[in-house]
Amino acid sequence: MKGNIKVLITHPAQQHSFRTAAALKKTGYLYKYVTSVYDKENSLTSVVKGFLRGENLTRANTRKSDYLENDDIVQFCEFESLLLLLIRRLDRKKIFYYKWHRVILNLFNRKVARYAIKHKVDAVIMYDTLSYKAFEILKRKAPNIKRIIDMSAPNLSYMDLIYNNDLKENNKYTFTLKQEVQSSSYLKTLCDSKKEIELGQYFLVASSFSERSLNYSGVPSDRIFKCTYGIDSSFFSVKIKNVYEKRRLNCIFIGKVSQKKGAFYLLDAIKDIDLEKFSFRFIGEYDEQSKYYNDFKDKCDFEGHVTKDKLLHFFSKADILIFPSLADGFGLSVLEALSCGIPTICSDNSGVSDLIEDGYNGFVVRTGNSKDIYEKLVWFDQNRDKLPSMSDNARKTAKSYSWDKYDDLIKTTIENICK
Repeated sequence: MKGNIKVLITHPAQQHSFRTAAALKKTGYLYKYVTSVYDKENSLTSVVKGFLRGENLTRANTRKSDYLENDDIVQFCEFESLLLLLIRRLDRKKIFYYKWHRVILNLFNRKVARYAIKHKVDAVIMYDTLSYKAFEILKRKAPNIKRIIDMSAPNLSYMDLIYNNDLKENNKYTFTLKQEVQSSSYLKTLCDSKKEIELGQYFLVASSFSERSLNYSGVPSDRIFKCTYGIDSSFFSVKIKNVYEKRRLNCIFIGKVSQKKGAFYLLDAIKDIDLEKFSFRFIGEYDEQSKYYNDFKDKCDFEGHVTKDKLLHFFSKADILIFPSLADGFGLSVLEALSCGIPTICSDNSGVSDLIEDGYNGFVVRTGNSKDIYEKLVWFDQNRDKLPSMSDNARKTAKSYSWDKYDDLIKTTIENICK
């Protein structure tokens, strides 16, 4: 094996790439972390940040990693990407936003490829739906550089199959998803994603579901490396459990209230549930003009996007988390909920189903099945005496997934790929 492995990790936004970069730095394999908007000393981002206030400043403060030094960071397309963030706020229909995003992504990819070739790195880690042009150049001009895709989401081709099947099965509240999967920007991304998967040599996934999604496109399992995410120990919150008898069970849903996230199957289950025994809180973006909101605003609490401290407050009140996503690579919010002692009902198409054991720390239900969700909620009501032990088991599960373990998995994976 090479003694000094040089890995370039790149992401034009952020997602969980900070943690992957931190794992590489810990092992000594990180060459540089390449991104666009980053709160680096003397960067344009740091200047703009000085003019921000409130929630905008809170978001800007997340554009920096405590694990990386300024010298670890290389920025491409910073001005263009800051402009993109502004356009995202102004362009409600996202027409110009998507066009500008594609221009920036293409430019960013070309710069990444040139940088990787110039600095003779051993491997480049990029992210799903964001890597096509760079990998195309690298395969042609530097085939010796390993091309690795870190799958922050399942394979888009497989998700597209799931979404279109769900559009046939579910005839309620489907307008938004139908519009999305028929849009030119989505179809272009889907096309590029298929080429990207063909160009990728190795794949990092967080779950068995993401692995299956790649198998769907013909990627053999020996090119797929499972690196399950972790959680910071500071997030763990030991709840003092209230008595579960004779009160409503507090249920929460985290994520955009959308068809993709399976929210409408939960809403279907809520229609039949006894609301004297349950309360439901939706945490995540929602549409006040939508039919589903008007149908359920008097039955459920819709909170919208919340800050981390407020999320922790809601966790402290919650008894059950419902995560019925149609297709999800993992779901860090579920791991956070488990760490707070919250048993979880999740779909079998969510990556976090790898962590859930029926009756131990929650339940895995069939994707797109409101009846299953309803039945598990009724089970919790009829078995309230089991909730304290399931809460303890949820916390035990979360404690077994640390970032140190993730770091070790990344180290072993890179050594296997670059040996």
